[in-house]
Amino acid sequence: MKFKKITPQDKVLIETITHQFKPYSDFNFVSLITWGVNNSSYFHIENDVLYIKLRDYMDKDKYTYSILGKTNIQQAIIAFFECNNIDKLELVAGDVIELLGEGQFLIEHQRDEDDYIYDINELLSMDGPEYRKLRRSLSNFHSKNSFKPVFKQVTEYDEDVFHQVLELTKKWRVIRNRSFSDSASEYYAVRRALGFFDKIGIKLWVLMDGKDVIGYVITESYDDIAIIHFEKCNTNIPGAGSYLKHRVVNELQKLGGKFLNYEQDLGLPGLREQKLSLNPSQMLEKFAVTPKH
Repeated sequence: MKFKKITPQDKVLIETITHQFKPYSDFNFVSLITWGVNNSSYFHIENDVLYIKLRDYMDKDKYTYSILGKTNIQQAIIAFFECNNIDKLELVAGDVIELLGEGQFLIEHQRDEDDYIYDINELLSMDGPEYRKLRRSLSNFHSKNSFKPVFKQVTEYDEDVFHQVLELTKKWRVIRNRSFSDSASEYYAVRRALGFFDKIGIKLWVLMDGKDVIGYVITESYDDIAIIHFEKCNTNIPGAGSYLKHRVVNELQKLGGKFLNYEQDLGLPGLREQKLSLNPSQMLEKFAVTPKH
């Protein structure tokens, strides 16, 4: 298989396959190209099957291999193993697993990689006890901050705002006491997203105190589904993250969004608690696949 580095020009081609499936975050074009730091994301398409080779998020010396397709998928997986001398596929969509049946492969659920899907109407209404924490956080934003927040979408290249977004990404690491090695991949992914700002169909939303960016969210929408790819807020400002997210989701609904993919939690306890607290309506499950010997 001849793998090719993913470029903005490959968006339409890759999406001819990915848009046949639910919006799994790992196969979304924006994720594929932005997390490919140093052009380290590769793809190959053959017989309407997408083969993916990605540098691992956590271990930069390792590549992750995955696959997405419906046509003769069992044979395609066997060929993938044989042609590339690999012994495992990861992040395989649940929709693909359903096509495999039983017997040929060992299949393991990768819970840490499952995507959280939310009903946008429920997120905005915040009805019920499960949204008590979110309601309290929004109340704190209005009662504990004296500045007048400015929320807006950035629709064109803005060097100052982009610089502040990247600086906030670094500042968040310091506030949260995260090592650079733990958060470097996300910083470079955000920088790459901004570099492709007008080429890959993303939207940038910012929360500002005067001229200062205190929070941002980068999203993408297609059909009635929106995806939050990146978000950061100055966590020293009470409720800022909740306020920004609520404003963004409201705008996404105006654009026709009915569901929100909030991506995976990577097994991080705090992130998992936060995403579960928002009452997901569905989880998009992912699996590791290995051949039976």
